[in-house]
Amino acid sequence: MTFPYNKYGNKKIEYGNQKFDSKKEASFARQLDLLKNAHNPENKVLSYERQVKFLLQPSFVDSQGNTHQKIEYWADFVVKYEDGREEVIDVKAAKNFTTDVYKIKKKLLLFKYPDINFKEEY
Repeated sequence: MTFPYNKYGNKKIEYGNQKFDSKKEASFARQLDLLKNAHNPENKVLSYERQVKFLLQPSFVDSQGNTHQKIEYWADFVVKYEDGREEVIDVKAAKNFTTDVYKIKKKLLLFKYPDINFKEEY
């Protein structure tokens, strides 16, 4: 089943009774499901979560009384492996397809969570 296009031209798709923002994200979820059943302990996936929220900056009121909204980063996937590793993964259409907002949020994420194991999948 497909859904209307979004602002980036990705076609929404359903896989495993879940809706994904793109075919690429759905395909990545399929790969993770295969790795959950793999016999190779090096890359065996224990579990994964989708659309995990990270707080980058809380909301606040400045000295003039203006309220500023919080800033959040939503990871496409957080994957836990059998060997104890955890990865935060952002699925991208291509290396050169990143917005300025994404680049800033990625920098904030890496600054606020310096021990995070962050990956981009293309």
